[in-house]
Amino acid sequence: MAEPALVEPFRNAATIAEIRSCMNNLFDIFAEVKRQVKGENNRLAESELPRLWILSFTASESIIRWF
Repeated sequence: MAEPALVEPFRNAATIAEIRSCMNNLFDIFAEVKRQVKGENNRLAESELPRLWILSFTASESIIRWF
């Protein structure tokens, strides 16, 4: 089954600032989806919101701990 997703690929290791930017993009998409659904007077299940996938060649221990 297909699910909505936001995919953010990185050629090099993603920094915390870049990951934060990806998260901001996801929250912008959440807000837009919620506005669309509200205008249609429908409800949106949490499972219908897109998931964020950050693809990075590597990640440092500090970034992994940050999450």
